[in-house]
Amino acid sequence: MADTGRHDRGNAAPKSSLYGTWALVGNPQNMRQPKPGARKLFIGDGHWTITQADPKSGLVTFHHGGTYDVEGNVYVEKITFATAKTKNLIGSTFKFKWIVNGDVLIKTGVGNPFNEKWQRIGGGAQ
Repeated sequence: MADTGRHDRGNAAPKSSLYGTWALVGNPQNMRQPKPGARKLFIGDGHWTITQADPKSGLVTFHHGGTYDVEGNVYVEKITFATAKTKNLIGSTFKFKWIVNGDVLIKTGVGNPFNEKWQRIGGGAQ
C-alpha cells in the first residue's frame, strides 16, 4: 500500500507521525494517564510490536507484532510473531482508521472490535 499521507481530517500526516513509543491510555471516548505496566506499542518504518509487562515482576505478559502498511487514513497491521499467549493471532491482519493529533494516536477498528487511544511517550516522532 502506498503512504498517501492523509488521515481522517484530510490534513497532511506522514506515515512517520506514527513512529515512536506509545502507551495505551483508553479508547477514543476516554483517556486516562498511562499506568505502570500499561501496554506499549512500538512503531517504526513498516514494523510494529506491542508489549505488556507485569509492573511488579517485570515479566512480559503480552507480546506480539509484525508488519504494517498505511494507505490514506487506513492502517493495516499483520501479526507475524507472538508469545504463547497470543500465538493464535499469527497470520492475522487487522485494519484500523488512524489519526495522530500531537502526541495522541487513535486507532479505530475496521471490521474488528479494537478501538484504542495511545499516548506518545519518550519523545516525539522521528
